[in-house]
Amino acid sequence: MKLTTSRFLLASLVVLAPTASALDPSSKLSSPIHRSGLNGGGSSFTILSVSNTNTQPSTPSDFGGTTNIQYNYVNTIPNAADPFLPHDCYVVDRVEQLTPGDTLAVLTNCHNAANASGWVYIEAQDPEKFKEAWDFPYLIGHVLVVNSAGGTYSINMIPDSQTESSTLALEFLAVAGSSLNIAHFQDPTEDEFYIPKTVTLAFDIFNDNEFQLSSTRVFRCWFDQPLSVVSPVFGEDFLRNNTPNDPQELDINCDNLGDFETGWAKVDAIIANSQTGTEYNPYIIGAITSGPASMVDGGRVLWNCAK
Repeated sequence: MKLTTSRFLLASLVVLAPTASALDPSSKLSSPIHRSGLNGGGSSFTILSVSNTNTQPSTPSDFGGTTNIQYNYVNTIPNAADPFLPHDCYVVDRVEQLTPGDTLAVLTNCHNAANASGWVYIEAQDPEKFKEAWDFPYLIGHVLVVNSAGGTYSINMIPDSQTESSTLALEFLAVAGSSLNIAHFQDPTEDEFYIPKTVTLAFDIFNDNEFQLSSTRVFRCWFDQPLSVVSPVFGEDFLRNNTPNDPQELDINCDNLGDFETGWAKVDAIIANSQTGTEYNPYIIGAITSGPASMVDGGRVLWNCAK
């Protein structure tokens, strides 16, 4: 009964724990995940919300705080042989207008018009011109995802100032069944995006007793996979049975014995290759989310370790 009780308490604690982050409004926002339709993850769906915090009213002579926003859904074509190397990725774009103080929430199954998963990038554009980006640092947004197990998680979108990093960090709870999603961050409005590159990631993984392990993973464009699939090193059994772990770490029933394995990891994007060239230290964005069969420990953007 100890394990069953511990798991119940753990689930309760994680579901109730609030998450918060201090972010600045931006002209450009990105989310490392969206799920749209059957190929986007069974019955999973995504609500994408964007708000305009500029409340300057429009007048007969100008638009005031109004802006256009272009949604760029970066969709992947799944590869059954290797979920880390989709056959290709492509962009579906939509342009909407936000009036002063406006909020627009869309179900991506409808808005994306593609039965796919991937990441999404939003850019403010001049409402008087056709698809021309402009400086409009007033956008905020988040995605709300309901996964196939009925679990719900939400993550804030990432402002442009936080996307220029090739090194990210994450914390994990091995038993939770969390998923890791990472996107090779490229501006979908630039021509070079349409040549997807293969990115090599290097993981430095530390258990709850500062014992260091390492792993690598190659991906193209975007992936969303359970941590234990990304590397077995993230697994509960591996950490408990193959590393000098802290026997008192994460004691959730106060008996001075650790119940679950925890840790953290640094993720470095080393190199990106395509037929047309090589990119060193490519930019990446990512998040930890509830896995397809999990309802806990999901909903946080990875830490930016650029500094």
